Amino acid sequence: MTDSRAFAPSVFALGACVLIGQILLFRELMSASLGSELAMGLILAGWLVSVAAGSALGGLLTRRSDIAPVALALTLALCGFATPAGIALARCVRSWAGYIQGEAAPLGALVWMLPAACAPAAALSGLAFALLCRAARAGESLDAPARVYALDALGGAAGSLAFTFVLVFFLRPMAMSLWLAAAMMLCTAVWLRGSARAIAAACCALACASALWLAPAMESRTRAVQWGHARIAAIEESQYGNITAVRHGAQTSLFSNGRLVRVTGANPGAPFLAHAAMSLHPNPQRVLLAGASPDAIREILKHNPRRVDVVELDPVMWSLQERFLDLQDLKMLNDKRVKVHIADARSFIFRTGAEYDIILVNAGEPETLIVNRYYTREFFEAARKRLARGGALAFSVSFQRHSTSAWQADLLGSHLATLETVFPRPLLVAGQDAALLAAGRDAPLAYDPAAAVRRYTERGVQADRFDAMMLMEALDENMLAEALKQPRLTDAADAHGLLEYDLREDRIGYVFDRLKARRGARVNRDFVPVSTHYQTRVSGEIFRGRARDFMARVTRRSVFRYSLGALAGLAAVFVLLRAAGLAGRSGALALGAAAAGCAGMGIEVVILFFIQVRNGAVYHFVGLVLAAFMAGGWAGAALAWRFVLNRNVRTKHAAVPLLVMLCLCAAAAGGGALEAAASGAPALLVSVAGALAAGALTGASYALCAAAARGGAAAGVIYAADHLGAAAGAAAASAIVIPLAGVSGALWLCCAVLAAGAACVLAPGRS
Repeated sequence: MTDSRAFAPSVFALGACVLIGQILLFRELMSASLGSELAMGLILAGWLVSVAAGSALGGLLTRRSDIAPVALALTLALCGFATPAGIALARCVRSWAGYIQGEAAPLGALVWMLPAACAPAAALSGLAFALLCRAARAGESLDAPARVYALDALGGAAGSLAFTFVLVFFLRPMAMSLWLAAAMMLCTAVWLRGSARAIAAACCALACASALWLAPAMESRTRAVQWGHARIAAIEESQYGNITAVRHGAQTSLFSNGRLVRVTGANPGAPFLAHAAMSLHPNPQRVLLAGASPDAIREILKHNPRRVDVVELDPVMWSLQERFLDLQDLKMLNDKRVKVHIADARSFIFRTGAEYDIILVNAGEPETLIVNRYYTREFFEAARKRLARGGALAFSVSFQRHSTSAWQADLLGSHLATLETVFPRPLLVAGQDAALLAAGRDAPLAYDPAAAVRRYTERGVQADRFDAMMLMEALDENMLAEALKQPRLTDAADAHGLLEYDLREDRIGYVFDRLKARRGARVNRDFVPVSTHYQTRVSGEIFRGRARDFMARVTRRSVFRYSLGALAGLAAVFVLLRAAGLAGRSGALALGAAAAGCAGMGIEVVILFFIQVRNGAVYHFVGLVLAAFMAGGWAGAALAWRFVLNRNVRTKHAAVPLLVMLCLCAAAAGGGALEAAASGAPALLVSVAGALAAGALTGASYALCAAAARGGAAAGVIYAADHLGAAAGAAAASAIVIPLAGVSGALWLCCAVLAAGAACVLAPGRS
């Protein structure tokens, strides 16, 4: 096979293998970062920056000379083996950094840990792309970069689909990565001759043999390093994440994406949550438990309800949980009053026609978007419709009796502000180690410890880690008022202020009003997840030092003010430099490509977020979204490829995709397209259509910018600019913009980025 015949299969295989490797590394690094959406942006940003670095290096290497087939073959070979190495690194990086599994790492650690694991594979893929552009004789044909981009995107779409619908069900991550290495070695062989080709073929055979016989041992060994000295009982993959069961004595801890979600046999918060909620109702006969904790089910049954509907999102989690329960708990789950539904609790509440006396949300703190869906105004509205007359909704909250932090106060204020948009004034029930918020459907619940204790005792409840005295203390209004007597909650600056607080008739109501009036106490919505933003700060001190100070000052208003000011300033400076002849055409095109990449990736993050809200999981659908985005990239690049043939492509042509994308973003943001789709069309259909459109316009933008740059060597630099912009869009959208400004705010900022990019491209200049 000649080099020219090897070109198209090599580009296609590179796209497919790199995208599958990217998905594998994304899933592994999500586990390393405990499934945080903040980490999702950092992973994508780290990958894209590394691709940009590799592509820029390739552009520099090919600027003055051609690249020998041996150099290209070596790069492709290294690409193949970078994925299994990256998986091993992703599983070991937490241990090497000194963090035990389940411990939240601070932002400073995540910033270097996550990109470090994916950087080698990403940088090599960028370098290979630039070298393939040169191999396509990019310096002599303006359409060559478009052809390479289109073939790469088509391969990526095919690989993503293969992963999502086939490979993930049959192969473990390490085995899959070794098969990818074998495929890349096969592509390497076709670029070589003689003994070099024989060596490449031998490496391909070695990779196949490793995938068949060594992969299980490599999988087991890297998992052992990942979990340290913990005794792993089982590891399973589900569409919601990596589920790991760890045994310690008679107890089993269940982790989802590295985050501890449940402990069988010893959940100290479950008795308090169950008994406090059940004692608020005079006769709770129908109970809905969102989040299948066997400890909570056991305690609820002690109040003699007629029916308990238990809703568990993840079937793999439920299966593992059942595997490690003792006989008594298994018998309890077989109680005829207990009905287990394997479904998304949120969707279940929206669909069911049943009414409940108590709806108890046992989903954990809103640290991720999956959990945040149970703390939004939309969820509370649906839950209220499912409550019977006199019914109540209850969920656990983060509360410190003596030293509430500013972020905890913002989070609690957000919960109160959100609840009161739907329910009457809620009730805060605070124990020594746990607290819950409860709200009645028809009227405010009252602090009546005598009535609650009477119900508790009359029902004959006997609990191991809870008693009537704990219930009385938790519902004592005066004790709660004393627990709320904190300067940060009362705004009392001195002893005189605290004295004024003591003299108020409704001290709890006063604190609630102060909490709701805090700057951060905004209503939590499906598409404006402010609770996740504050809970991320509360949990594990993820922001430290300067990062903490910066995040403490960031608000919705400042996000827009600083972003718009920076974009306007950058565009104005570049336009002036262009007019003065100090900035050339290549710089304008690079900024245009960066703007398209930034907006395209911002839209992709919005789409992933939309799937998370609607479906309750994005883990399994990452490949589908990437496939749609890459298929759109192929279509956009292919159309641009047809356009540039036999045409004199000018700089102004590169602004067309930017302006089209700007119009679509403005229409979606102004019309609330995603919010409307959330209650209408299927989530995946909307997501695939959005990803296709964003990918097509991003691909067309790159192809036109590269063609207008008049040179194949510039294709690598333009590709680097595209990925640097995409990295900035991914990090900003997931970490700051969506949590504070919401989906519409993110789309409006994408419009601003595109406007700035178009201004730079269209700026008149001397060259």
